[in-house]
Amino acid sequence: MCSQCIRFVLLLAVVLAVVSPSSARSAELELKVRLLHTTDLHGSLAAWDDWKDQPAPRGLVKIAPLVAATRAQGEPMLLLAAGDALFGSPRVRAWREGPRG
Repeated sequence: MCSQCIRFVLLLAVVLAVVSPSSARSAELELKVRLLHTTDLHGSLAAWDDWKDQPAPRGLVKIAPLVAATRAQGEPMLLLAAGDALFGSPRVRAWREGPRG
């Protein structure tokens, strides 16, 4: 797990410990949060394999319906992206090395 993710989880645990109810009321209250997590997207925004120039079963476009369905359930949700979103594909490399202006 990346160090930023670990720091975030520890911070979240501290926040929840501080705002948690007293032990007398803890049996009455329960917090449920659905956690969605991505890692190593490698620039896959669309469902397309830039290396093979063909459709691929990945990308943020594939994740979007899952996020929308989870949000539609009305429960609290936390979406974590653990990195590698801006490296790893020819399209991203062209964008990173291209002209700015």
